[in-house]
Amino acid sequence: MKLDADFEVPYTLLTKYIEVGAQWATPSTNASVQPRLILFFIFPLEYKLKIPVLSIYFDCVGEETITVPAGSFDAFKITTIGGLINLYYAPETRNIIKIGTEESDIYFDLQLKSMKSKSL
Repeated sequence: MKLDADFEVPYTLLTKYIEVGAQWATPSTNASVQPRLILFFIFPLEYKLKIPVLSIYFDCVGEETITVPAGSFDAFKITTIGGLINLYYAPETRNIIKIGTEESDIYFDLQLKSMKSKSL
């Protein structure tokens, strides 16, 4: 199954300036989702759905040194969905290096595996 999503406006998770105590929300928008499913290698089924994407609220609650497969980084700890999900943003990488939850019912842990620098 292949899933393509297209947002009507750019969907930015992070605010431009992150510091401990900062709070922000993503904009509400609409997204078009187009799944493609191939059944028994015979013919693809395709359809397009338009779904609303609600605002998500974020809180920067602290700073930690986080170790992921790509290395150790000083990162801001950002929580969302009432503290259910933690994101770690490392200014050095200009990226989120870890996203996860510690809840046993919906546990997941995504970590930055490697980085390549881009020459300007």
